[in-house]
Amino acid sequence: MKLGFIGAGNIGLHICTNLARKGHEVYVCDSEPAAQARAVAAGAQPVASPRAAAQVADVVFTCLPGPAEVETVALGDDGIAQAARPGLVLVDLTTNFPEHARRIAAALSERGIGMLEAPVGNGVVGAREGRSSVICGGDAALFAQIEPLFRCFATTIHHVGPVGSASIVKSIDILVAGVNLAVACEGFILGARAGIDPDVLFDVISTNSGASEQLKRRMKRKIIARDFSPEGSMTLALKDLRVTLGLAEKTMTPMPYGSLLHEQFVAANAQGWGGEDWACIMKVLELATGTEVRRGAMPPQPAARE
Repeated sequence: MKLGFIGAGNIGLHICTNLARKGHEVYVCDSEPAAQARAVAAGAQPVASPRAAAQVADVVFTCLPGPAEVETVALGDDGIAQAARPGLVLVDLTTNFPEHARRIAAALSERGIGMLEAPVGNGVVGAREGRSSVICGGDAALFAQIEPLFRCFATTIHHVGPVGSASIVKSIDILVAGVNLAVACEGFILGARAGIDPDVLFDVISTNSGASEQLKRRMKRKIIARDFSPEGSMTLALKDLRVTLGLAEKTMTPMPYGSLLHEQFVAANAQGWGGEDWACIMKVLELATGTEVRRGAMPPQPAARE
């Protein structure tokens, strides 16, 4: 099948690559020439614009930083809508705002273009290994048509309702994952200050009741190893959490833990760590306590009593 792919960034590159590896003819466009070049080297063919991709493809995927970029690519002067024809489908892999996704879907529908929102999870590693997760919102028949394409790069696929539903579900997933990671960081700070080896603590907690996906994904491989290169950036995580808190306000749902997590995300971005991985939540706590969680670090010594 001929596919368009707009946005070959950290995650998009690997999804684009997996679609090409499965035998699809992929036409890629990215505003960053280096990103587009990497996708071309991995088997895609270059096109100059989203409109150009839509002119040759049956299905166009977008994997972009946020709602503003999605709107420009979908509805802008050189966007997908300008190549409107019956049967064309847009599949947006971006984590979006539900109202925004619904508005774009409605505008595209007026031009005969179908749309699914399908934010992806499992980060860069999952995308590279072809085991992303997909949370899909949209028409059930259209989902059934596109599902075989999802299986080219994802191992977990959920259809959760109409357009808008997937953005809500994904934002709640981000909330739960973020709180799990933050409380794990808090526990490891306590362990470091009490003189417990972080590798030992990880080995115990990861096999006991404190285990979580975020602990296993980020604590040893990222935090203890002091690798904060982005698999999911703090800037995008903060955007996703704002979706959750906005929904909470709209539905009058108290969010005490989500609000605290938001403050930590804001603090991380304020320190200039917006381009780093979620794992830098740990650095926020380290800054507050003067303690680092790393191999071989000595615990802080108690002050001498007079």
